[in-house]
Amino acid sequence: MTGSEIQKYFAAFNERISIKRDEERSILLDRRDKLITSLRDGLEKRGAFKLIDYFTQGSYAMFTGIKPISQGKELDIDVGIVLDFESYLHLPSPSEVKTEVARALTIGFRKVEIRRSCITVRYDSKKEIPYHVDIAVDRKRKNILYLAKGKQNSDQSNQEWQLSDPRAFIQLIKDTYTGIEAQQFHRLVRYLKRWRDLTFADTGHSAPVGVALTVMALQTYSPRFTTNGTADDFSALRTMVSEMVDYYFRIRLIGIWQQGRVYLPVTPQRDLLGRMTTQQNQHFRERLFQLKKELDSSAHCETVEDTHFMLQKVFGQEI
Repeated sequence: MTGSEIQKYFAAFNERISIKRDEERSILLDRRDKLITSLRDGLEKRGAFKLIDYFTQGSYAMFTGIKPISQGKELDIDVGIVLDFESYLHLPSPSEVKTEVARALTIGFRKVEIRRSCITVRYDSKKEIPYHVDIAVDRKRKNILYLAKGKQNSDQSNQEWQLSDPRAFIQLIKDTYTGIEAQQFHRLVRYLKRWRDLTFADTGHSAPVGVALTVMALQTYSPRFTTNGTADDFSALRTMVSEMVDYYFRIRLIGIWQQGRVYLPVTPQRDLLGRMTTQQNQHFRERLFQLKKELDSSAHCETVEDTHFMLQKVFGQEI
């Protein structure tokens, strides 16, 4: 059994879990644009900070977004906004700024929540696909961006203006792979995200965040295509997962695995697994190692049908 023989199942899998460029994408982009217009007007009416720029970020901008794992869960889009702070002598705290932005957004049927790294806006409507918008608030001073970190009532020790370059990682991915290699890379990240959704609890910090999986994929991806140019996602995924285990969880001493760390390759270069406990980090390693074993076992089945059956145990009925 070769990877190319199983490709039709991965192609169908990708089609089922991807956010399409149709109704779902149209709703998200339309809501984003209306939200930005509303926010700009709201800030002006309140005499608050000036909105000077905005951009789409996260999985939507990187073409790695997937549909929610269960019906009724929300699609989401990540948006960065930039506020002008050039003329401010006194620098407001992140909580003060995010509170002003949240107040400007709180109209109509919106439900606005100030979270540590963003402001989440949800819509109470049964007429549309469930979704929300996550807004990251950046301030600009001397052409440098700083991300507002902290919740509404956080004390000073739990909030900060963190040096930020949100467009850099998106550009890094665009510059690293193009054409069919980029398309395969995007598909592999989607497969990993669906595996993550099926494997980890949807609470706390037990699951690796999407950007962590994307960074890990970026640093371990090796394109796999047949001689006639057909994609071999199965072989590419097996290689990637094997490299992830070896690269991020090397054995430090005999029988002792090191703590996995995944650093953002651009500013602020933080550890994307840093909020995991030691136990959660170990669980991630164990699940990733188990994924490696399951993919390897699937590759050694005698028939395509047997391989497909084994892969369904990993990725569910969507594959």
